[in-house]
Amino acid sequence: MIFQRLIIATAVACLVHDKEAHGFVRAPHLATASSRHGAVNGRSSSAMGASEIAMPEALEEFGVDEDLWKTFPLGAHKDISRFCRTGHEDLAKNRIATMKEILEFVEGDGAWEEAKWQKGVIAWEKLQLDVREAEVARIKAEKKAKREAVQAKKKAEAEAAAAAAGEGDEFQ
Repeated sequence: MIFQRLIIATAVACLVHDKEAHGFVRAPHLATASSRHGAVNGRSSSAMGASEIAMPEALEEFGVDEDLWKTFPLGAHKDISRFCRTGHEDLAKNRIATMKEILEFVEGDGAWEEAKWQKGVIAWEKLQLDVREAEVARIKAEKKAKREAVQAKKKAEAEAAAAAAGEGDEFQ
C-alpha cells in the first residue's frame, strides 16, 4: 500500500503543467524519444524550420551570409547565436568552420534538410576518423624509424668497437 502511494505520488510529481498546450505533459526526464531529440509540442526541429532564429549581425565579419546561415541546422543557430551574445567569438568561429566543413559533404543546396545533413555528417565524421588514423599511423612509423635508426647506430658502434678490439689483438 505504501509502495503504491509512493508510485502514484512520484507520477503526479513528474507531471508538469504545459501552458502552451493547456494540459499536462510528462517532465523532461520522462519525455518520449522524439521530444528528447528536438521535438517541441509535437513538431520536430526540421518541421519548425532551421531559419527561425535570426542571424546575428556579427556573423557577417566571419564570412556568413543569410544563404549560408539557412543551411546550418537549428542547433548550430542556437549555439552560434549564444556564442555571439555571450562574447565567445572564438567558439562561434570554430562552430562555423565545422558547419562549413560538413556542408562540403551535404548534397544539394538550399535550406537545411535533416536527411541530407545526417548523410553529410556521417561522411564528414568518416573523413575525420580517416585523418586521425592516418596521423596515428604516421606517428607510429616515425617512432619505428627513429627506433630502428638508434638500433642501427648502436649495432654499428658495437661492430666498430669489436673490429677495433679485434685489430688490437692482431698487433700484439
